[in-house]
Amino acid sequence: MVFHSTVVETAASPGDFMVTRTRISQARMVMVVGDIANYSTISEATESTRIADGLHVLWQELGKVLRDHRGTLNHYAGDALYAVWELGAIPEANELAVDFALAAHQRVTELGPDLPLRSSDGSPIRMGWAVVQGEAALAAFTRSVEAVIGDSTNLAFRLAGLAARDGRAEVLATSTVHDAAPATFHWGTPEQVQVKGRTVTDTIYPVLGREGAVAV
Repeated sequence: MVFHSTVVETAASPGDFMVTRTRISQARMVMVVGDIANYSTISEATESTRIADGLHVLWQELGKVLRDHRGTLNHYAGDALYAVWELGAIPEANELAVDFALAAHQRVTELGPDLPLRSSDGSPIRMGWAVVQGEAALAAFTRSVEAVIGDSTNLAFRLAGLAARDGRAEVLATSTVHDAAPATFHWGTPEQVQVKGRTVTDTIYPVLGREGAVAV
């Protein structure tokens, strides 16, 4: 993906050879974070090489799903996947992002029984997914990938940590995403939550599927 946004460049001071030129811009994005539930418990009970093997297969398969939905992988964060769509370049970004989260959940369900990633009770791996829309700063550091930074990014990671836990659905979306595609998906009952590190409450919607989709 090529991010379409206004770019501001900041240069390093002449004497600081460790700092390189930074390109900073801003864009409205739709973001998806997928987070492995109970990862700490899994890693405690599983040999590190088996975890690495399992994650390699998992991220490889989810990468294929992401490409099918025109998303861009921003990075893996150990037990989490972070993907983005830019609204300025992809008008249907909200629908694509939610469809990706639903398809990724389905793929994890299919892969889980064959992966060496198990909860303490022996059950297959589960992941929570959050879909958030908001402004983000794009920081392109020389010799590094482009980082997507901001409050919306933080919210996406926090909400992914709530999904698939405590009886919540595997896929959660913010009200902004819901309002952008109200008739496209089957939504559950909204909930007001206040996530760690934020002073405001956010309305989240469980995403139960696509409207008209046939249950398998």
